Amino acid sequence: MTALITGASRGIGAACARALKAAGYDVIINYNNSDKEAQDLAAELGAKAIKADVSDAAQVRKMFDEAGGVDVLVCNAGISLFKMFCDMTVDDWNRIFSVNFGGTVNCIEAALPSMVHNKF
Repeated sequence: MTALITGASRGIGAACARALKAAGYDVIINYNNSDKEAQDLAAELGAKAIKADVSDAAQVRKMFDEAGGVDVLVCNAGISLFKMFCDMTVDDWNRIFSVNFGGTVNCIEAALPSMVHNKF
């Protein structure tokens, strides 16, 4: 069984990767910016790390192609900006929405066909 965790290079995502590995899953660590942290975690767990921006559907499809079959998907990737609400721009909101919501949709769309086929 293989588990793919988005945003898994640190924090909650890294904790999910460790827990799933301890439960016996093969783990795939997705990351976008934290290369060193992702590579260190992959080495620690004997896992695979794949760089992909989840807000980009083409990168997500490529990530799932590289991952092979995925049995468990944890959509953990997310961003925030440390700004006052009144200082947020439309571009800021669009970026947050495209990663936090769009990234989840992109990953579910990529994972769903095989999960439905396998009755997961």
